Amino acid sequence: MARKYRTYKFIYTDDFNRNIIKRQRVYLDDNLQPITPITPLFLDRVIDFSEKVTGTSKGLRDLLTYIGKGKFLTKLPYKDEINLVAHINEILAVERVECGDYRGERIITGGVENSL
Repeated sequence: MARKYRTYKFIYTDDFNRNIIKRQRVYLDDNLQPITPITPLFLDRVIDFSEKVTGTSKGLRDLLTYIGKGKFLTKLPYKDEINLVAHINEILAVERVECGDYRGERIITGGVENSL
């Protein structure tokens, strides 16, 4: 059975202060309710953009959340510390989220990941 999901396009501010349009795949349950934690701070960065967004999402700041037996990746579009920490806390406050692992932005060059 194929997993159901919804794709959001959002503004991501990278560590060089560039605003880039990226995608977030949000998995849905059988009732079409989001499983992947989506919060107001994330929705503040969502845009209505009809064009196809190309490029990789590898290396973005993210929070790997653990919900039941599943793991769901939530992208963190904020660079500034105040909103970044607030967004992480907002995700971790979602009742079904048991815990999360934060990963900062990573530069990928020549097949090697480097932390910034």
